[in-house]
Formats: sequence, structure tokens, C-alpha cells
Amino acid sequence: ASPPLSLGIGSAAPADGDAGGSAEVRALEAKVATGDARAMIELASIYHRGEVVERDDAKALALFQQAVDDAQSAPGMMWLAYMYENGHGVEKDLQQALRWYEQAATHATGKVKEKSEGKVQALRQELGQ
Repeated sequence: ASPPLSLGIGSAAPADGDAGGSAEVRALEAKVATGDARAMIELASIYHRGEVVERDDAKALALFQQAVDDAQSAPGMMWLAYMYENGHGVEKDLQQALRWYEQAATHATGKVKEKSEGKVQALRQELGQ
């Protein structure tokens, strides 16, 4: 399954010897420290994809969860649902994925709302609900 949202992040391959010290990662980490939910999601997606840094789904999951906890971020909810749906950084759990897609549909607008509502319908069908 493809990630839930395109966030406009560069698709740089991990650099040899780069221990997460890229300027982009450092800048995002600084924004995360101030509570910037969008930065949390961007940094989490970099960790999930293994861009610039080594892939770390556990760190990605924690950042997505922080964006939801701190800011009720609908994109963060979509990402959490995606992580649970596909077992990235957590045991695969379609019921949890459905719960997060439902939450995203409640909090989102526009394309995020449309996509989350579509995922709710698809998962309900898959789960026989």
C-alpha cells in the first residue's frame, strides 16, 4: 500500500556516512522541539521512508503519534492508520487502522477527508463490518 499523503518532501537517497545530520533533518528536529505538528509528520515520513536517515518505523510511529496527541493532526491520524494497516513499526492491526481512519475522517477536510472516508469504507468491507 502506498503512504497516505504526499507531503512534498524530497526523495533523497540516504547519504553514505550521514548519521542523520542533514540540514533538513536538523531543521525539522528543531521545529518538532517547538511543537510543530507538520514538522513532526514530515520528519516521521522521512524516517519511515529511510530518506536521508536510516529507516526507523518505530521513531516514525512515535512522531506521528506525537502530532496526533499534541495537535489532533488529521494527517497524523492518516499516517497512524497506514502504519497499523501495514504493520510498519507496530503489529498489523486492521481494527486500529480503522479507528485511526475514522478519527481522520472526523477531523479532516478536503482530500484528506475524502481519502480517509474511502479507507474507512474499504476497511469496513474487508473486516465484514
